[in-house]
Amino acid sequence: MLDRLWRVLTAVRFALLLIGVIAAAVLAGTVIMQAPPSVAASPDSYAGWLAQPRAKYGEPAATILSALDLYRIFSSFWFRALLAVLTLSVVVCTVNRMPGIVANVTRPNIRVPERLFERAPLRAEFTYTAPALTPEVARERAARVLGRGRFRTVPWADGEGLAVFGDRNRYGKYGTFINHIGIVSILAAAVMGGAFGWREDGFMVPEGSTRQVGHGTALSMRSEAFVEEYFPNGTAKDFRSEVVLFDDEREIARKTIRVNDPLDHNGIRFHQAFFGPAAVMRVRDATGSVVHDDGVALGYDLKGDGISRNGGFFTLGRRNGLPTLAVWVVMPANVRQVDPDIPAGSVRLEIFEPRQPLELTRKEYVLVRYRGDAQARAFPCGVRAYPDPA
Repeated sequence: MLDRLWRVLTAVRFALLLIGVIAAAVLAGTVIMQAPPSVAASPDSYAGWLAQPRAKYGEPAATILSALDLYRIFSSFWFRALLAVLTLSVVVCTVNRMPGIVANVTRPNIRVPERLFERAPLRAEFTYTAPALTPEVARERAARVLGRGRFRTVPWADGEGLAVFGDRNRYGKYGTFINHIGIVSILAAAVMGGAFGWREDGFMVPEGSTRQVGHGTALSMRSEAFVEEYFPNGTAKDFRSEVVLFDDEREIARKTIRVNDPLDHNGIRFHQAFFGPAAVMRVRDATGSVVHDDGVALGYDLKGDGISRNGGFFTLGRRNGLPTLAVWVVMPANVRQVDPDIPAGSVRLEIFEPRQPLELTRKEYVLVRYRGDAQARAFPCGVRAYPDPA
């Protein structure tokens, strides 16, 4: 069984098949919308985010893609397993070829077929006349010429004639090991980084809000302030965030971070990567009690009907281990452009049940109009039901 496994891992066809499947997965991850890492890591956020692919792909396609974990390809177990198997295959191929390469460098095959002297693309001939020049002297002089060209020379004879073997840059054949070590290092870093490390390009903390870091830590970060500065000609001068890091609600670090000046704590780095709009949402239940009062980062690009919008979401309630509602907050990306669906000074709320009947997707549109610093007033502006989520 081990021999068969070894032959499979050293087969070129198997390696090409693995590379083809990985390439197809990468292509799928480029074509199919992917959940941001911060959303994919949180069951609540992921349940709310699933409203996007349902609206884009419809049913049952959206459910099938979700069942195959195609919205989180690069963090999925099967994709990491493919990288691990490819890494193992490269290692096995390297080990399998090592004895032959080492022998070829240290003990080269100096006896070559006669036809090589007749068909080799790089060859030369000379004739000599005996007894002025003997075969031994001719071979010695040929070896001397090759030696001046930094060739290693090995004289030999087979009873029918004398010969000299010469090769140069023989240690360059070890370069294949360096090449394979590089490939293995990249693949191993991807596998181990996915298994033991993490990266969230979409970790968004609205100004004045606090967000849990997660990933098995008790860390949370609060954004005290964000500052952007420009030169008189309009070019960017500085973008910085005043942040505070907490460990189990105890302040452990405070720093002004920038793109290339992160806050570093025990190997976890927080960079100022991007910035954008946010909305402060206050939600009350039927009794008037506040059930949500926090900022919502509108960091997602939403495009439809030829209009670009910014959006973000939060979840409300719990039922059967899932949020009861996912609330998307949407506003025009360009506040100077007229949006036919969202009047100036307003945002649109799209309210979803994370697990809805496949035959009906219900969207409720609510306008929230802001009147200066006064408390926002919310009023419904209609309910639309679509038989097809797309």
